[in-house]
Amino acid sequence: PKAVVDAHLADKVLPLESIAGEIINSV
Repeated sequence: PKAVVDAHLADKVLPLESIAGEIINSV
């Protein structure tokens, strides 16, 4: 189902965004 795929993608994307945010904030 699409919802499962979306949830799986969100699981992958959200950690990347938070890591990128920490890198940006530390500059």
